Amino acid sequence: MLVKESYSTISDRISPLLPDESSSWDQIYKIMPHATGLFLPVLIIWLIADIVSGESTRGTIKLLLVRPVSRVKILLGKWATSLTVTALLTFCFFSSLLATNLLLYGINGAEQPRFVNVDFSFTSVSEAAEQETIILPIPHFSEALVIPEWQYSILSMLFALLAMMTIASITFLSSTLFKSPMVSAGTALAAVIAGYILVQKMEDGRWLFWLFSVHLNPGNNWSGQLSANLKSDLSLGTGVTVLSVWTGISLLTAIYYFRKKDILNA
Repeated sequence: MLVKESYSTISDRISPLLPDESSSWDQIYKIMPHATGLFLPVLIIWLIADIVSGESTRGTIKLLLVRPVSRVKILLGKWATSLTVTALLTFCFFSSLLATNLLLYGINGAEQPRFVNVDFSFTSVSEAAEQETIILPIPHFSEALVIPEWQYSILSMLFALLAMMTIASITFLSSTLFKSPMVSAGTALAAVIAGYILVQKMEDGRWLFWLFSVHLNPGNNWSGQLSANLKSDLSLGTGVTVLSVWTGISLLTAIYYFRKKDILNA
C-alpha cells in the first residue's frame, strides 16, 4: 500500500509531540484558511484594483493605445504584471509566516506524518431522535500518501500561490470592467468577503464546488479536510481545475471587453 510505503520512509525520523505541545506546522495549518481566504486576497485587491482602471481614470491608457501595439498585448502585459506582484506578495507573506513560527515554536513536529490524497465516499444516516438525515464522510486510504508535516506545509503554500493568481485575475477583470478604482476594488472585495463568509458557514459543498472561494486553500483539498468538512469529494485536482477555469474566464472576459471598449472617446 502507498500509505505503508510512505510511512516507512519517515517513521524512523518521527519525534512525537507532547499532547499540549504546539508546533510551527500546526500554527501554519490553523492560519492558512484565514490567510488565503481573506487576508492575502484583500492585499492583492488593494495592490491590483487600479492597474487598468487607474490609468483609465487618469487618461494615461489613451497614450498606450495610440502606440502600434495591439490591445491584447497591452492587456496581457498588465495581467503579467498583476501576477508578478501577486507572486512576490505571496512569497514574502508565506516566508514571513514560516520564519515567525519557526522562531516562536522551533522545528519540532516537522516530521509528524500527514495524510494526503485521501479519497472520500459519503453515506446518509438517519437520526430518529432528531428526525433528520446527516451525511457522514468515509475516508479511503488506498491511494493516500503519508508525507512529513513540513513538506505538506511548504507544498500547501505553493498550491496557495495558484489560488492567489486566481484572485489577481478576478481583480484584474474588475479593474478592466470599471473605470473607477474604488468600484473595481469594491466589486472584487465584495466577491472575496462574500465567498469567505459562505465557506465559513456552509456545511454542504456539493452544489458550490465551482466557487473559487471554496478552493482558496488547496492544501485542504489535498489533505481531504475540505471534503470531510463540506461533505463532497473535493480533491486537489478539483480545486486546481476550478481555480484554473476562473482564471481563464477572467482573463478572456477582460480581453474581450478591452478590445470592444471605446476607450479613446470615453
